[in-house]
Amino acid sequence: MAMRQVGDPVVMTAVVVAVMTARAFVIADADLPDQGTLVLGVVPPGLEQRGLVTVRGVVDEFDFDRLSAPYGLERRERYTDFESRKVVVAHSVRSWA
Repeated sequence: MAMRQVGDPVVMTAVVVAVMTARAFVIADADLPDQGTLVLGVVPPGLEQRGLVTVRGVVDEFDFDRLSAPYGLERRERYTDFESRKVVVAHSVRSWA
């Protein structure tokens, strides 16, 4: 993610470390930041922590004020670690569970 720019397409397979809402979850992988990467989009039914997913989407910069309404994000403090960081707006998410 470090080399990717806002608007770049991305495909990544990683482990789910947190399901935040019905439209947001966090993935982790050795190539991703220590805090994980926030993914916004549709969460597949039954998605759980430690599940493996493949995410296809575009890179965006997280801004709670801009993204909270479209993705149903509540409680700003849950997302402070992601503010101004790169996130993925997913077009599709495949769970390998």
